[in-house]
Amino acid sequence: MKKDNNDEKKIEISSFSDIEQDFVEEDQPMPSEPFIKRDEPVKKKKKAKEEKKEPVINMTDIRAARKKDKKKKLAKRLIILLIVAALGLAAYFSRHLWIGKLEGIFDRPHEIIVNDGKIQSGNFPIIKGTSAVNILELMDDDIVTADDANIFFYSENGGIESSFVHELEDPIVKIAGKRMLAFDNGGKVFKLYSKKEELYTKSIDDSILFAEVGSNGYVAVITQTEKYPACMSVYDENGSEIYRWSSGQRIIDVSFNDRDTGCYVTTFSSEGGELCSVVHYIKFNSSEEKMTSVKLDSLVIDTCENNNDGIWAVGDKKFYKLDENGKIIMEYEYTDDMVSYCINEYSAAVVVNSISKGKGTLALFDSEEDKVELAETNGGEPKALTASGRKVFLLGDRAVESYDMNGNCLATADVTDEYTNFVYLNDNVYLMGYRAIDKIEFNT
Repeated sequence: MKKDNNDEKKIEISSFSDIEQDFVEEDQPMPSEPFIKRDEPVKKKKKAKEEKKEPVINMTDIRAARKKDKKKKLAKRLIILLIVAALGLAAYFSRHLWIGKLEGIFDRPHEIIVNDGKIQSGNFPIIKGTSAVNILELMDDDIVTADDANIFFYSENGGIESSFVHELEDPIVKIAGKRMLAFDNGGKVFKLYSKKEELYTKSIDDSILFAEVGSNGYVAVITQTEKYPACMSVYDENGSEIYRWSSGQRIIDVSFNDRDTGCYVTTFSSEGGELCSVVHYIKFNSSEEKMTSVKLDSLVIDTCENNNDGIWAVGDKKFYKLDENGKIIMEYEYTDDMVSYCINEYSAAVVVNSISKGKGTLALFDSEEDKVELAETNGGEPKALTASGRKVFLLGDRAVESYDMNGNCLATADVTDEYTNFVYLNDNVYLMGYRAIDKIEFNT
C-alpha cells in the first residue's frame, strides 16, 4: 500500500525539528542557516533608523509665490521699457546737438573690385552691320539692338531670341517693362512690340514729333496740329485712342506713372530770353490737371516718378527733385555741360566734364534723401550713364565704373575708347563699339 506524499513531508519536517531541538539541548552552535518552521510567520528585523516623514506640500502657497515672482519680472520689464523710451525721446529732441557729429562716421574705406575687362567669347562679339542706326537697350532680361532694317532681341549669352523687320526709315526705339515702341521722327506710323511678336501698327494723320510707351503698353504720341503747337494722344495696349490733351505751349517730354493711369507732361516756353519749363500731371480718367509744378528755370528734357512720392526732373542746366504738388524740394546746378544722365524710381545721376582733364563730376541723387552727393570719376572722359536700382554705372574712354549713392566707387574695369554706349545686366556689361557689341564680366 502506497504512502501518501503529504505524510512523507510531515515526517521530514518533524525530523528536522528534532535535530534543531537536539542542538539546543546540547548547547551546540546552530547551523549557519537556521531552520524555520513553515507554520510560523517570518519576523522582520527592526530598522536601525526610522524613515523620515515627507512634508505636506501646500499648492496654494506655491501658486501665490509664482504669481508674486511674475509680477516682479513684469514690473522690471516695464521699468526698462520706460527708461528706453525716455532715452529715445531725449535723443530725438536733442538731435540738433549730436547728429551732425555722426555724418560720415560710417564712410569707411572699402576695397574697389577690379574686374579684368576681358572680352567674353561664345556668341560674342555680336557683329554689327554698316547701318548708321546704333541702338542698344534692355527690355526685361533681353538685349535689344536695331539698325536701319531690323530689330533684334538677344539673350544675355548673345543668342538671338527673336527679330523683326521694322520697315521704318530712321527708327527711334523706346522701351518700358516688356513693351517696345518704334517710330520715325516726323513719320506717321508707330509700332508696338513684345519680345515675341509685333502687337500692332498704327497710322495717324499728323506727323510724330516724339512718343513714349508705358510698362503696360500704353502709348503717348505727340504731334503738331493746325490749332495747337503740341497735342498728346494716348492709346491703350490695343491701339485704341483713349485720351487727348492739348497745350498752347510746346511739349518736350512725357513719362507715364508706374500704373499707366496717368502721365507727367513737360511743356516749355521762353521768358526774357531764357527757357523755362512746367511739369503737368494728368490722369486719363479726368479732363482736369491733377498737378501743375512751379516754373523751373531750365529746359527739362526728362521726368520720372520716384518711389518716395516725388518727381525727378532733368534739366539742361539744373537737376530738380519735386514733391507730389510740383514744388521744388531740392535743385542742383551743373558745374559744366551735362554729358549724360540716368533716372529710375530709386535713384538718379548726372555726369558733367570735370575741370581736371580725363575726369568727370558725378552728381548722385537718392529718392530717400533731399541732397546731392558728388564724386570725381577716374575712368577718363565720361560718355554714358546707366543705373540699376541704387547703383550707377559710368562708361568713360578708359574704364567702366560703378558707384553707390554715397559717391563711393564700387568696381571698375579697363576698356578701350572705341565704345560709345553700354548697358548693364546681371553682373555683365555690354559695350557698343563702331563694328561690334562686346561683353565683359563686371562684378560690383
